Amino acid sequence: MATDYEILRVLIDLRENVLQKQRIALGNRLDAIERGVDTVDENTRRIINTYYNRFEELEQMTDIEIKALVYELPIVQAMVNVKGIGLMLAARVVSMIDITLVDHVSALWKWAGYAVVNGEADKPHKGEKLQYNPRLKTTLYLVGESFLKSRSPYRNIYDHWKEVYEQREPESSKMRIHRRAMRKMIKRWLADLWYVWRTIEGLPTTKPYAHAILGHTDYERPEKYGWRVGAGSIDYIE
Repeated sequence: MATDYEILRVLIDLRENVLQKQRIALGNRLDAIERGVDTVDENTRRIINTYYNRFEELEQMTDIEIKALVYELPIVQAMVNVKGIGLMLAARVVSMIDITLVDHVSALWKWAGYAVVNGEADKPHKGEKLQYNPRLKTTLYLVGESFLKSRSPYRNIYDHWKEVYEQREPESSKMRIHRRAMRKMIKRWLADLWYVWRTIEGLPTTKPYAHAILGHTDYERPEKYGWRVGAGSIDYIE
């Protein structure tokens, strides 16, 4: 029998790769007709409009099914306590991660496209197979934008690193600084996601890199950023 995570992956793929794509394509066609760029007879226009509405309804139905499915998942219940993370955003993230396959947070960063390769951020190279999930990386950028707009506690990480980079690299563009600060914030959120999720599933965890390798003692617990497991706090490795 398929697990909830396997069903979720099917529903998310259906929503994003079929229903949403078709709705957007038909919506663009209708917009072109409205602007007079695309000229069709009234019957063709009616058919396009009818199927646009049907795909929109199917997408909405799928959203309802996805939300009902993920609402009971412990990791999603923990995630949505974080300001800026709603059910659909949480569903999209967890549908693209198999937490049993990422034994270390570095493995999750790599799968999400946030690894460092030869001293630089991982990026596509012509003729080479991607080593990360581009859909997940795009979704994580939406997570970051949501944190900024909602003034999530994670925004403090962004603001801190934005100031650091502005002082350290005054010649860098605003966009470059923004992206680098976003990267710091998202990587920290991914580290918390990895730790909380592995803890919930009873899987082995390791201390954060700053603790295990650098010897830091000032690591901020996930609860500071809103994470909750049930009614209690998260058992953190001291």
